[in-house]
Amino acid sequence: MNRRGKALGTSHMDRMKNKIFYMATNRREWKPAKIIVMILAILALLMITRNVSHVLFHGSRKSEAIRAFRKQCAQIGIASWYDENKAGSLTANGEKYDPKALTAAHRKLPFGTQLNVINLENGRSVTVRVNDRGPYLNNRILDLSNEAAHQLGMKNPGLVAVCIQNSTKTKK
Repeated sequence: MNRRGKALGTSHMDRMKNKIFYMATNRREWKPAKIIVMILAILALLMITRNVSHVLFHGSRKSEAIRAFRKQCAQIGIASWYDENKAGSLTANGEKYDPKALTAAHRKLPFGTQLNVINLENGRSVTVRVNDRGPYLNNRILDLSNEAAHQLGMKNPGLVAVCIQNSTKTKK
């Protein structure tokens, strides 16, 4: 035996074979890993089969609600909300921005148009009046006032999928 406890005259291949044999026969090293992998595989299989069977036999309630909203929507897209720091600044129609008012910015709809906006993630709705132009970022279709965003429950996420309904022009 040498200083490292290895037998003299053993080749590198013999030492590797001994290591592999030791690892294969040492159950303490392999047993926890195998159990964890098996538990994870069973849980994944249960989750997949539960979701698939639920959708096949029961349908998704959320997707059914979204489909029902889509039939009634004039426009579907992403909405964001104005920061409170813009309070008092002029909007495109000449009004001062009031974060407590139920107003919105839309690229094309006429000023004064009343919109029923529905949050597709939680089903909440609010009626807003178009008084500004925008948003001009990404694929957003609407910028909402602070109060409108609060009523829709979208202040924390910042961006939500919305449905715009009942576009009616009001005389101002």
